[in-house]
Amino acid sequence: MQLFPDLYNPKFPSLTKVLEKQGTKHDQDKERYDLIPVLALEEVAKVLTAGAAKYNEDYEDENWRKVPNATRRYTSATQRHLAWVRKGQPKDSETGLHHYAHAIASLMFLLEKELEKELEGESTC
Repeated sequence: MQLFPDLYNPKFPSLTKVLEKQGTKHDQDKERYDLIPVLALEEVAKVLTAGAAKYNEDYEDENWRKVPNATRRYTSATQRHLAWVRKGQPKDSETGLHHYAHAIASLMFLLEKELEKELEGESTC
């Protein structure tokens, strides 16, 4: 069954040819967000949602930006979450979410801060 049967008419072969041709999208040089594993992304989003709920009483959703000594503290948090997995406890007892997702969230905070510094011309590397 054709979508627009009245348009596929032998009297108008050029219109039929245009409608049958596949479209073009020039996105070969763009970031491939489709490569991000969806289940892992969802778990990290759940961690961020839980954190926003936990710390949103007195702060805004991006409370992590205001944490003093953030580099040291989020590096330490990452290591703690990885250690729990190595010790055989993959799920965080408070949230029920995977410790890897918590570690990734901490690493994302660290990465975001570094990338912001680079944009401002203050790279620490």
